[in-house]
Parts: sequence; C-alpha cells; structure tokens
Amino acid sequence: MEKGWYVVHTYSGYEQKIERIINKLRETDADFALYCTGVTVPMETVNVLTEKGEKKTQLKKLLPGYILVELELPEDSWRTTTAKIARIQGVTGFLTADRTGKNPPKPL
Repeated sequence: MEKGWYVVHTYSGYEQKIERIINKLRETDADFALYCTGVTVPMETVNVLTEKGEKKTQLKKLLPGYILVELELPEDSWRTTTAKIARIQGVTGFLTADRTGKNPPKPL
C-alpha cells in the first residue's frame, strides 16, 4: 500500500500530547517507525488584538480534535499499525468511511 496522510480523531485539547506520544513510539519501536513516518497537528499563525490594544501572534489549531499521521500501511498487517495509534489514551479512532473495521482507513 502506498504512503499517505491519515486523519486521527482525538479528544479536543489532547492533540499535542498525542503527537508527542506517537513521536515517542516512533523513537522506541523500530517496526512502528517503518510504517509511521510523520505526525502533525495542523496549525496556523493568527494575529490577535489584546485588551490593551497590542498585537500578538498566536498559534491556532485548524482542525481541533484531529491530527494527521503519515503512514505506509502494509496490506497484510495494517490492523497492528493502526491499533497502536488507536490504543493511545485520548484517541477515538481513524476517520474512515468504513465503520465495520474490515477495511483499512483511506488516506487524504
């Protein structure tokens, strides 16, 4: 199967924590690192006006409650790779059209 970016649904506010956990998994588990090549929380820089009238730049999440994970899911063992991510506390699952769980999630 080809490499692609997959959407993972998380509890809102847990995005950076889950990103750190996945990066730690990539460092400690060599097999997982072969299939998971990247993880990101989509953010943008916005200018905000404070109460004092000063301009301040902040990072704002583009997709609250979601992170993007770059995976190369193997045809035969895609369940083990996705299960490692789905078992992380705060992850509710992969965004997919197939709710039966019999088919792998589709990349963006």
